[in-house]
Amino acid sequence: MPLNIDLQQILLHMFNFVLLFGIAYFLLYSPIKKFMDKRTAEYKEMDDEAKKALEDAEATKKDYEQKMKEAEREIVEMKKQASREAGDRREEILARTHVEADTIIKNAQKRADMERELLIADTRREIESIVSDAAKTMIAEKSVSEEYDAFLNAAEKKESENG
Repeated sequence: MPLNIDLQQILLHMFNFVLLFGIAYFLLYSPIKKFMDKRTAEYKEMDDEAKKALEDAEATKKDYEQKMKEAEREIVEMKKQASREAGDRREEILARTHVEADTIIKNAQKRADMERELLIADTRREIESIVSDAAKTMIAEKSVSEEYDAFLNAAEKKESENG
């Protein structure tokens, strides 16, 4: 053989290389490839789950925001309704209060008129009593005065007769 090349040696080295490559492929590359594929699938699944969870969270957030807006609108509407009801109730109470005040004033005026008439009647009775007493006193004084005058006249006659 020229150049000292042994074909058998080359073929043996090539066979060793193919055998080493085959063993390495089946023992190292294949399990590592499976592990890496499994890991990639696992991470892809986790990523998909995270994306889905994020989408769900965003949808939930939108629903929450929409519900909050609806709740705020309802609160505003409820406040308006409560304000209207309070205004109506206030007007009703004011109207009732005015009616009651008018009734109280009318009753007070009636009582005042009755008391005034009773006071006038009492005053008339007192005046009549005073006038009556004064008349009786005057009549009594006039009788006494007339009797006194009669006595004086009788005494003067007696004196003029005795005289």
